[in-house]
Amino acid sequence: MPRFVLIVHLLALTASVGLATRPGIAGESLLDDFRFLGIPVVGTVGADQTAEGVGQALALARAEGLDGVVIEIDARSGDLDDGVAIAGLITAAAEDLRTVAVVRRAGGAALPIVFACEEWIVLEETTVEGRDERGGRSRTTLGSDRTALQALPARANDLDALEATLAATRSACRRMIPGTVTEPVRRGRQTLAEALADPTRNLLVADTSELPDATDGPGPGVAGLGLVPAVRPIPPMGDATIVPTADLGPGITARQWRRTGLATLAATGLDPLAEALGVVACESFGDMGAALVASNADDRASARASLGSRIDSLFSALDGAGTLAQGMAWTVARARLSDPSDRRRAGRLPMVHADGAWRLAPESTPFWTRFCDDSIRRWSGVIEIADTVDELLDRAATIRGELAAVEPDPADVERLAEALSISATRLESIREARMGFDALAEEAGKAITLLEQWREVPPVLPTEASN
Repeated sequence: MPRFVLIVHLLALTASVGLATRPGIAGESLLDDFRFLGIPVVGTVGADQTAEGVGQALALARAEGLDGVVIEIDARSGDLDDGVAIAGLITAAAEDLRTVAVVRRAGGAALPIVFACEEWIVLEETTVEGRDERGGRSRTTLGSDRTALQALPARANDLDALEATLAATRSACRRMIPGTVTEPVRRGRQTLAEALADPTRNLLVADTSELPDATDGPGPGVAGLGLVPAVRPIPPMGDATIVPTADLGPGITARQWRRTGLATLAATGLDPLAEALGVVACESFGDMGAALVASNADDRASARASLGSRIDSLFSALDGAGTLAQGMAWTVARARLSDPSDRRRAGRLPMVHADGAWRLAPESTPFWTRFCDDSIRRWSGVIEIADTVDELLDRAATIRGELAAVEPDPADVERLAEALSISATRLESIREARMGFDALAEEAGKAITLLEQWREVPPVLPTEASN
């Protein structure tokens, strides 16, 4: 979905089920209206939006005196560090802005961003784009039985690394819960974070905080939520309900999420949003939030592309210099072999005696001229190689110096370090291969001067005057 789509067009909110007034927010009175800035977190966290872009959007909301922000989330991949950075900004913003998450689907790096918002609204339906059998674009509507929250840890090569990612995600989600939510809501979110990060346990939803003895985890359930071992068949739990989060990878559907009491399940419109938030009316501050987020993401992508281009230019210069330097020996050898006075060409250059000297016969002149031109061209190649190698080495050194001064994007730190290390070794190697080129260029210059003279006035062999 395009990042510039106005976020109010993406909200799906109704008052059909259990809508509360800012659930879980302590000490809030109802507002006459709610002026908000929409901030999309859509696509890949850290690529399609950045912490800098979200920070600029939050700063705009504060500067304009808005009541809050609506974070629309449809993201299931990305870098966890980027997700935590964005979540930290949203958590801090809760001190003076009302933060509302409107979730289509969220997973992996996007989970801390969800947990950083004060209020949770999950859409009854969402539309996803795909490809049909003919390769064209298709749109599919997913209902409330879709997986709305899912762990989705980044790929790992071993189980320990995978579990470490899950642990980091769980810790980030718990840490980013804003201080403005009530204690029961905080505990409920912490329990949900545990369920999403543990494929061996399911979430248990009870009518009260008194849970059966079959629960597993840190003490009795809180705020009606607990954890139980993931077993089949699911055992009866009295009045409690087991949400089989482990079966979803682990994850939770939109309908199940609403059942926990932590989120409101709703559909489209500003009026239903107002009812859900307990306000008279909602007013969007346009698409400036989307524009800021997208613009900063584009700037970051452009900066990364520029860095990649500069690295490519560095190694293109080194590759060119290295190839030319390796070819210098053969170029010099061919230039020396092209000497038009070499005895190998003597048979094609007959001479005649005239005016007391042996001179090239008239029919020899075209061949002699061609031989001189060929030799001049080959010796010019020697000078050109020496000059071009120097130019490429200077260019590579300049680019490398510029790259060494760059503050790279976190995703490019290792790439840049490797480029600088390898390029340093190659520069030194090519400079060693270039040694002696100055003497060869001087030899070429002298040869060209002589050849140009010979071309205009071929050499003659004077004979002694006969008696």
